[in-house]
Amino acid sequence: MRRYLLRWPATTWRLGGLVILSAGVLIAWSLSGCQKSAEQVAQELEHGEEAGEQEASSDLEETPEPEPAQTMTLAQFIERFNATAIRESQMELLGRGYDVVKDKKGLARFVIEIMHGDEDEEVRANAAETLGEELGRHLQRETVRALVRAADPEYEPEVEVRQAAVRSLMDYRTPRARAALRRAIRDPVPTVAHLAAQSLVRSFGREGPRGWARLIDMLGRPEGDASALASLELRARGRGPVAMLIDQLRRSKRARQRAAIATCLGVMCSGNTPRQQRFAKATRATSRTARQESTPDPRPIEVLIEALSDSDALVREAAAQALGLIGDPRAADPLARRLKDPDEYVRKRAASALMLLPSADALVALNEAAVNDPAPDVRRYAVEALGWLAHPVSVRTLIKALDDESAEVRTSAARYLGRLGNKKAVDALIVRFFKDEDADVRWAAVRSVGQLGGKAAEPALTRLLTSGAEEPQVLQAAREALRRMGGAVPLSEEARRLFDQEGSG
Repeated sequence: MRRYLLRWPATTWRLGGLVILSAGVLIAWSLSGCQKSAEQVAQELEHGEEAGEQEASSDLEETPEPEPAQTMTLAQFIERFNATAIRESQMELLGRGYDVVKDKKGLARFVIEIMHGDEDEEVRANAAETLGEELGRHLQRETVRALVRAADPEYEPEVEVRQAAVRSLMDYRTPRARAALRRAIRDPVPTVAHLAAQSLVRSFGREGPRGWARLIDMLGRPEGDASALASLELRARGRGPVAMLIDQLRRSKRARQRAAIATCLGVMCSGNTPRQQRFAKATRATSRTARQESTPDPRPIEVLIEALSDSDALVREAAAQALGLIGDPRAADPLARRLKDPDEYVRKRAASALMLLPSADALVALNEAAVNDPAPDVRRYAVEALGWLAHPVSVRTLIKALDDESAEVRTSAARYLGRLGNKKAVDALIVRFFKDEDADVRWAAVRSVGQLGGKAAEPALTRLLTSGAEEPQVLQAAREALRRMGGAVPLSEEARRLFDQEGSG
């Protein structure tokens, strides 16, 4: 048969070939005329015409399904990547690589090479981001090693690449990855350091009690805001970590960590008692979200009282603040003794903590500190604590504080004398709002006189309003005080002009 066919003339073969070619063209032409493109079908469906919808739907059924994915070999992918001149297209191609290349391990190795070797920092950063997704799992050990290298400022100078490497390392909970994140907390660029600390904190926060221990170890480390982030994460766990914090406060050799633990315990165990609510409302320290009433946790009181005697002033200060937040009466006398602390900040925290802790020893120590402490801030906090404790014995001390060299101390004394409600203070306050050179002191004195009232109050306020020039807030306070007392409100021409301008404005 073969021999027979070979005897056919060449023209016969040519003619047969032309016939076959013509038939193929006719078949292709008929198919293209009968079958719409996917774009035409989509347009008909979009127009929503009734007849067109039916026809298009039937056409869609006839349209052959596309291939599941335009897969390519790793070599084809690399060739296309290297041929792409536009940076954005290269980055987009890297992101699509996972879906189009079957050889995932080979692709991961290629992306690692790009992350280490590409001259464009954005492409390297995109490669680092890609390795943090599913692709890196196919070659985890090599991926983690490469990301650790990319997160090292000694190897990778570009911040954007290091940030991407740190973000990707967060997805790998291996010892090598976490060790790299701990090193990245000390990165010279704050944004990278913060991102590394954030990554570790989130990772530890998902691990329960084992993670709490690691978060506690981060307390007191300022790099990358690690201490603050760990503290926030621990507080979000409620009172679960309290026992571990108490134990570590006793055992820690790092002063910064002890101070951070004390602060953390104060916030976590403070509760929300009615007395604290009144204090917060009066000082305008309220939160946007209403807190439910809760009982303070007394477990850390003993260890915090011990911390008041710590060798480091920072720890003593944090312990005093924490004890004030919890508000346990057992802390009153130890805090009163801290008003003799050699460190000014410890004394200030002790004075402020005693605002909600009445005790005989505390009253004696506060009265002495309000007048005799060398630091103005300590005297001011002591005056405010006496005002909040509202004991009659403190009136004399606050009147004496009206002559303090610090205007802030005088302002606090004038304000809290009105709160105490003792009319013996009226004469001293009247002298102060005519004599004091500081407008804030005069304003506080006028308001307190209005609260206290008395025979001398109304003529003094009237004299102030008719005396001529004065600060607007002082005149306004005098007018409100007279109205509260039910007296007439005479105004000087200057005061009347001032109030008329306010009303018209």
